[in-house]
Amino acid sequence: MAHKALIFATLLIIIFTYLPGIFGSGESVHSGDLLIYEVSPSSYPKSHMDYVCLINRGNQIFNLSGTYITDFEGEIRLSGELKPGNRYYVAENSTSFIRYMGFAPNLVYPQHTRFALSNTGDEVALFENGKIEDIVVYGRSSYSGAGWTGSPVNITTGHVLRRETLDYTNSSRDWTNFHRIGQSDFKETKSKSRIEIFAFPDSSNEVIRYLHGARKRVQIETYTFTSLKIERTLENLTDVGVNVSILLEGQPVGSIPLKEMYVVEHLYEKGANIYFMDSGGGRHARYIYIHSKFIVRDEKDVLVSTENLDVTSMEPCGNRGYGVIVHDTKMATYFEDIFKDDTKRVQDIKQYRGEYKYVTCNFSHRLEAKTSHFKPVNLTAALETVIAPDYALQEFDKFADSENDFYVEALYIKDYALSKLYHKTNAILAEHTIKGYNMKKFHVQGLRLLHAKLVIGTESILVGSMNLGLSSMTKNREASLIIHGKNAVSFFKKVFLHDLNGGNNGLSIIKISKKSNGIWVSIAPTGKKAKEYRIYVDNKLVYDGKNSKVKINVNPGTHTVKCITTFEDGTKDTFIRKIEVESPKKEINIKYLLVILVFAGFLYKIWKRKG
Repeated sequence: MAHKALIFATLLIIIFTYLPGIFGSGESVHSGDLLIYEVSPSSYPKSHMDYVCLINRGNQIFNLSGTYITDFEGEIRLSGELKPGNRYYVAENSTSFIRYMGFAPNLVYPQHTRFALSNTGDEVALFENGKIEDIVVYGRSSYSGAGWTGSPVNITTGHVLRRETLDYTNSSRDWTNFHRIGQSDFKETKSKSRIEIFAFPDSSNEVIRYLHGARKRVQIETYTFTSLKIERTLENLTDVGVNVSILLEGQPVGSIPLKEMYVVEHLYEKGANIYFMDSGGGRHARYIYIHSKFIVRDEKDVLVSTENLDVTSMEPCGNRGYGVIVHDTKMATYFEDIFKDDTKRVQDIKQYRGEYKYVTCNFSHRLEAKTSHFKPVNLTAALETVIAPDYALQEFDKFADSENDFYVEALYIKDYALSKLYHKTNAILAEHTIKGYNMKKFHVQGLRLLHAKLVIGTESILVGSMNLGLSSMTKNREASLIIHGKNAVSFFKKVFLHDLNGGNNGLSIIKISKKSNGIWVSIAPTGKKAKEYRIYVDNKLVYDGKNSKVKINVNPGTHTVKCITTFEDGTKDTFIRKIEVESPKKEINIKYLLVILVFAGFLYKIWKRKG
């Protein structure tokens, strides 16, 4: 009887020891501080970029002796020590790893190892002293052992598996799979900072004013750059010794504009360091687009914007957008680190070397003006960063879940963002609307289009480069901010409601086109009917009448133009602007030259015959 009892007890021990592994119960295997953090099992063809990354999540130095990683077919033993918070990379190929990541791995696969990550499905397990400590299962793997519950993590070529949290559920919920090889892994940062908030185009000159304050260094990251006004400001900075560095998107939609080529070449000649993130020529860009829009100044301040450095952003009748200037060294350093990571010398970065030297283009000589409705506001507010694709999706979720009352003013809102916000939104103003949804098409007379990316809550707002769509949050480099506080909400809501109601009433939009023998003044009243127009040049009345488009002859030089619109209800709108009229260039018309040459040849033939 005792013998049978012993056998029964032994069987019970065996069952309870091995049954969880047989049926994949997902029993927790985590007892230490070392975790698998990132796995690259399906790298680009011929890139040799398979790797495994471990992290020490504890607060003590971790001794790696006695640890190894395995795919249950081969193993790689680790050595050395790992400081708290640090990462340990085991790579297939050191040269390829440096080319894509910008630094060397801690360990390279040993020769003749059987360890190899299958790009269709496999497991990576971490063992310490013979005991499994962590595991990730992906693709078509049929693993059902200890440490994992549920289905594997999906994987696609060129993407990595990255642990979303250092806590764990032993399942695919712990992992993200949308990060590309080489993408950064910044974490959210918070601050209480002194800020300036402003609207484009009303206060677009705040960008110029901000740049004028630079004394040592300016670092710019933007999608496109066509503003001659900003280019000349940066040229002046280089003349006084300010270091200017710029990162641009190398494959923007529709290709790089000619104006950007012109701007880039002129800044390069002045000594600016200019880089493009480019997926051409067999390169694999870390981000679908460099779509961020920020400027770091002297490691002390950062301007985060919804607008590119383009002509359409800087003109008085340009795009509706927003900017936030943050006066905070911590925030400035954070964005400088992003810029440095994005411009590090890896395979998708191309430094400009004068390729556009012979590019020419014409910039418009038209001047625009309209009354500015919204002045910049200075305040102190609590801030949170939102950086895509690193953690933007998680931050957007938290923001969307934190409030129940939103207003949206954006280029567009779609897919995931729409599903999260629509049922909580009072009004949506968009440049691109979706049929079947309650959205209003943006139309404000005197503005080109809506380019903002703004969500207004009751206690906080989300604003920056990140469009309201899943692709922007998970594939692009984006930079946005969450700003907390009633004063910030009040400013943005005021602009939003103004735009929602169609904009201004009874104000004039003035456009001045400079010609070689003078100027054309075009006045477009908005809202109310105009009774008459008066135009002064250098305090002299040159026109008094009802025509809204007038040609005025002026001599070359600097002139002050004053336009007064009188409306039928007796109200007036006044605009004053200084303009520079250049002397007409004496150029030979090529057609006339050809006629002269042909006629000269004809006379020569006659002379020859008579001679």
